[in-house]
Amino acid sequence: MSATNPAEEEVSSFFDLANQFIEVANRQLEEEEKTLEEVASAFRYAVARFTAYETVTRLGAIFSAEIEGLPNPDQVKEELLAKFVEQFRSMLDENLSEQIQAMSESEEEKQH
Repeated sequence: MSATNPAEEEVSSFFDLANQFIEVANRQLEEEEKTLEEVASAFRYAVARFTAYETVTRLGAIFSAEIEGLPNPDQVKEELLAKFVEQFRSMLDENLSEQIQAMSESEEEKQH
């Protein structure tokens, strides 16, 4: 029996969870007969809403202007927005590259 790598397990768990969300979106397309635009827009909105919830839950005290000595809530908000936009951009860039590559390979196979 081989030892498992906790980092690999964490990455695997991350992708498994992401795939579960994607499966929900796919079911909306197939079973609920929603359009790609409807599902994608709702999915992005849900991600934004849940990210806001996560942020406020983790940093709730920072958003209380009555507590002295804490950073300005608007400044914290802007810093967090920049961080999340950069993370999303990186993930989107990676996935777009993979999808474009897969599409190109599929087209090449059709031509041969």
